[in-house]
Amino acid sequence: MKCDISTQTNVAFYTTERIEGEKGLENSTTIFTVTFNPTLASRTAIVSDETFTIFAMIVDEWMCLFLALIGTFNSFVCIVVFARQGFKDTVNITMTTIAFWEIMKLACAIGARLSGPIKLVDLALGTSWKNIFIANISYFHGICGNISYMMAAYVAVERSVCVCFPFCVKRYFTPKVTFIICVSISVTVFFLVVPILLIFEIVWVCKEDYRSMVAEFQHSTFYHLHGDVFLSYYKVMAILFPMTSLFTMVISTCVITYQLQRSSRFRLQGLPARSLQDDPVKKVKDRSFPRLTSRDRQIVKQLLVLILAYITNLVPRFVHFLASVLVPEYYVMRIYNNIFWCVIYCVYVVDFLNSSSMLFIYFCMSSNFRATATRLFQSACVTKNTLRSFSENA
Repeated sequence: MKCDISTQTNVAFYTTERIEGEKGLENSTTIFTVTFNPTLASRTAIVSDETFTIFAMIVDEWMCLFLALIGTFNSFVCIVVFARQGFKDTVNITMTTIAFWEIMKLACAIGARLSGPIKLVDLALGTSWKNIFIANISYFHGICGNISYMMAAYVAVERSVCVCFPFCVKRYFTPKVTFIICVSISVTVFFLVVPILLIFEIVWVCKEDYRSMVAEFQHSTFYHLHGDVFLSYYKVMAILFPMTSLFTMVISTCVITYQLQRSSRFRLQGLPARSLQDDPVKKVKDRSFPRLTSRDRQIVKQLLVLILAYITNLVPRFVHFLASVLVPEYYVMRIYNNIFWCVIYCVYVVDFLNSSSMLFIYFCMSSNFRATATRLFQSACVTKNTLRSFSENA
């Protein structure tokens, strides 16, 4: 799409100005016009546009793209392995739900970061691609992440209850109940924040640098009508979900660790059977202490490592969102626009590293997962060799 540079003004940032008719708001037609706002030139506070462009290209467009591709593959493998094992175990249901939302989140990330390779072919098209994804997909990435975090918090609570009351969990947290809980958490979190996808809209402007029309995002009609109220609400939700998930996982981790240490001390004491018969107090303590099978204990340890990985991922995100609440200008298209995006790109790197590590955690800490994954890999190799032999003979 070409434009006449001589008749256009190179405008990069816009606000929308509301104009009302003479008869008043209730009887008039509302018109929106686009005007240049020179105050947004101060968006380069702390980080200049040149530094921001280089940082975004290296960290966001290429590093995050590479990590997102690895994370997508790993999450897909996890779903295949869990499906192969079956969903009679509640752990497989929750882990599959988390892996599904991780794939949705990473798919958004990959789509947005394809602007990097596209820019190598067509700089204007790559820039437009990135801006369109920022306006329409970037917040969906955040929604999927919040669902994943809340699911991880549920797993932490379930495992802590399992450690304390193993028989009660198996009795009440059936696969059907677990599936309903996973769907309920996903739907609730999604619809609480989905209107955030409406705050930006795309406009095409003439850019002298590209000698072409380029897509840029600006605040939408929805933003100008409800933006102040909804953004305040969204910021609370954006910090509430990570904060709730973080504190829930920290408390659950403490409970799980305490119970595992208590169980280990109890086993190491090796109380003889005769002493239990002679001492009724010890006998009562022995019966009252929750005993976990070796398999349950291994699952708890595996999920404990998973929870710790999510805690490591959530801490920088929590600090980032807290800063956006405490400093109003620390947000998109405001004074600290560039530093805001630099920080969030670093948060993305940590997030994608966490997504990429799930497969390795399962593989290293779960013998059942490792055995199933190995059988699937061997079966795939056999099928590939059979097809190759068939094609050669044909």
